[in-house]
Amino acid sequence: MKLRCRFLIKVVAILAVGAGLCGSASAATMFALVDTGELYASDDGGSLWSVRATLPVSDAAGLRAGASPQDLLLVSRRGILYRSTDAGITWSAVGSVPVGDVVDLVVLPNGTLLVLSESGWLWASEDGGATFSARSGITASNLVSLTLSDDGNLYAVTRTGEVVRETGGGAAWTVVGAIAVPDAVGIRQAAGTLYVLTTTGLTCRSVDNGVTWNVVGTVSQTGMSGLTTRAGELVAISRSGLVAESNNGTAWSWIGTVNQVQVIAAANNEPQATGVPPGPDTATRLFLAPPRPNPVSSGGMLRLALSIPAETRLMVTLFDPRGRRIARRPMETVPAGAVEISWDLPRLSSGVYFLRAETAERMRATSRILVLP
Repeated sequence: MKLRCRFLIKVVAILAVGAGLCGSASAATMFALVDTGELYASDDGGSLWSVRATLPVSDAAGLRAGASPQDLLLVSRRGILYRSTDAGITWSAVGSVPVGDVVDLVVLPNGTLLVLSESGWLWASEDGGATFSARSGITASNLVSLTLSDDGNLYAVTRTGEVVRETGGGAAWTVVGAIAVPDAVGIRQAAGTLYVLTTTGLTCRSVDNGVTWNVVGTVSQTGMSGLTTRAGELVAISRSGLVAESNNGTAWSWIGTVNQVQVIAAANNEPQATGVPPGPDTATRLFLAPPRPNPVSSGGMLRLALSIPAETRLMVTLFDPRGRRIARRPMETVPAGAVEISWDLPRLSSGVYFLRAETAERMRATSRILVLP
């Protein structure tokens, strides 16, 4: 069996972070992540775009600025958190949450990171994303977006338009209202007012903290995929990369295009945190994310996502609970950065097993899997 490694690249998001090519601040700079794995940047508010960097993941779900526009946080759909301290030029894996349906990320003013899953779980990290614990569960399902309001409340919206609110840092949630149109893609606040954008381009607005909603406008473009704010104005983007802005959700103006397809998320450049812990030094360590799928069927294919600090030779070994070696992949040369390995497992008895990834420099990372018959 052959070890297969590949870079993870796909169109994933648009991010306004306010940073220039080498990390210099610029309030008008916006970033877009596309399916070639490249990071596109616009220094004129979204009109013209150019390539800035290459990205580590193919399934990004949420992006936020940390304590500054240069400190960026990116969470993948399968729950891996990545961080950039140079305005998105380089990224390193920091930690992960044990779910595979992540949809959004929020940074609280005190630096706490909150990760929301589609199934309604909210995970919190107090150490910059190195470790996470379950904060609460939301009874609604099919969640698509999470936002923090100016008064410190959290709001989330489901794909079908149900709006839930939390007032204590993510501990308990209450259904407060619903929009009358389906296929919501994002919820954000601008100038003290809540807005929800749908895939068909309809804009819904609430002026009473999410209780009642009215359709106030349309972007006049289907296939919308992301909603964010910039300098108090709304910014929307379509899957084809079209970018529009509005000051009240009623009238929209097209301001530019990324000239790419499959853009699926949006974020702004305004840090809400006063300080975010730096987390572990990920630039010089090997990181192994939870394997997928987990549990895995005996003899099935297992996928491992790793972050490699430098090009090296990598070996992966499977152990039983008593520490006995069950199977091993031979050393293979792997590149630096985010790498995914696919491994056809041998036939195994059901139970718990452990994986160990080890480099030629003897850096090690381990993970646990459950094998089913």
